[in-house]
Amino acid sequence: MRFRLIIISLIIVFVSACQPEAEEDTLIVSLIADGRERTFGYTTQVTVEEFLADAEIELSANDRLSHPPFTQIANGMTITVRRVTETQECQQETIPFERRLVPNEGIPSGQEQLAQSGQNGVQEVCYRIIFEDGVEAERIASNQPTILAEPVAEIVYIGPSNEVEPVPIV
Repeated sequence: MRFRLIIISLIIVFVSACQPEAEEDTLIVSLIADGRERTFGYTTQVTVEEFLADAEIELSANDRLSHPPFTQIANGMTITVRRVTETQECQQETIPFERRLVPNEGIPSGQEQLAQSGQNGVQEVCYRIIFEDGVEAERIASNQPTILAEPVAEIVYIGPSNEVEPVPIV
């Protein structure tokens, strides 16, 4: 019985000695940037910033990262770089004119007479447009609209009605 125990112990020692050395853990990290996805393997801990430098990804001041630059990479992590650009665009918009009805005793009852034609005005509105990876993400009015042409109100004279409104006596 003792002999069997010694034999089993020796077999366990020999089998464990024959096992290959454990490889260092490899960190698999995915990178999505500039319209493509790539996968990298790392055997050492690095930050997202160091990882991007190794992958030769240069960031502009406006680019957005899915993780802060000081974050340590982890196995299975996906790092996304969104390229952000801004443009400014100005548009002219119509300001509708107002219609004013003015009572006039010289006009027959129920009739209207055009006194002044209305004319739409024009204003310019400028927008800051933010694009992420070439797709518009946000549109922000960057200033107060600039009036280029004031609208001119349309004035219409109307004849008074012959009906007298009752006045309550209190």
